[in-house]
Amino acid sequence: MRHLLAVCLLLTAAATAIALQASSQAKTIATLRQFDSPNASDAGVAVQQTAFYMDGPSAGVPARPAVPGAAVSVSSFSLRAWKEGDKARLVVYAVMNDPRAPNSRTETPIATFALGAGESADVREAERWGAARLTVSVINQ
Repeated sequence: MRHLLAVCLLLTAAATAIALQASSQAKTIATLRQFDSPNASDAGVAVQQTAFYMDGPSAGVPARPAVPGAAVSVSSFSLRAWKEGDKARLVVYAVMNDPRAPNSRTETPIATFALGAGESADVREAERWGAARLTVSVINQ
């Protein structure tokens, strides 16, 4: 009987440890959304790294004009994100086609935010490029 009780206690402890580990590994996603009527474009990137990076995971949406038929001076917007304490650091870039660049495009950072899970922010800087409003947010999955 003692052995059965010991085995039950060990199994309970192991199950609890696995459940705690799974809950602590919730995936944090940074999202970028561009609104324009009648469409909306969404993209997301996992918040995994703990330091600024240039190459690596990013997400992007095509640049759409703020006013239908108007010119937009960039081809798209991209988003990179990393952990910064208990928040996520999000950097939004304007992406331009540039045949002089090694990969035929350049990225210019236009906004940065430190957001916690459930928070969002408007990226008004996109309007300076002639594009529809952008919103960034952080969600846990």
